[in-house]
Amino acid sequence: MTYSESDSNQNVLKVSSQVLTPKTMQELKKIAEIGLQGWKILDRWALDSPQKLQALEQEGFLILVNRLYQQQQTEMDILDKRVDYPHLTDYELLTEHEIKTTL
Repeated sequence: MTYSESDSNQNVLKVSSQVLTPKTMQELKKIAEIGLQGWKILDRWALDSPQKLQALEQEGFLILVNRLYQQQQTEMDILDKRVDYPHLTDYELLTEHEIKTTL
C-alpha cells in the first residue's frame, strides 16, 4: 500500500515535507513497503535531525529508502510485541529494547 492522505495520515509527513525535496517526498510516497510507522520515523528524523536527514537524502534516494525501511522493520519487530507491554508507549517500548530512534 502506498501513502494515502487519509484521516489517519493527515498529520504524517508534515515535518519531513519541509526538510526533504518535493521530488524525494513524491518518490517516497510511491514505495508500498513503507507504511505508517515508516512515515512516523521520517517525521521524527526530520524533527530531531533535519541536517542529518538532508545529508542522507544527498547520499542518494536508494540509501535513504534502505535506511528508512531497515528502521521501520526494526521498530515494527518490537512494536508488534506491544501486547506484552500494554503500559508502555511506543517510545518507551523501543527504548526498553535499546532501539536507536535517531539518525
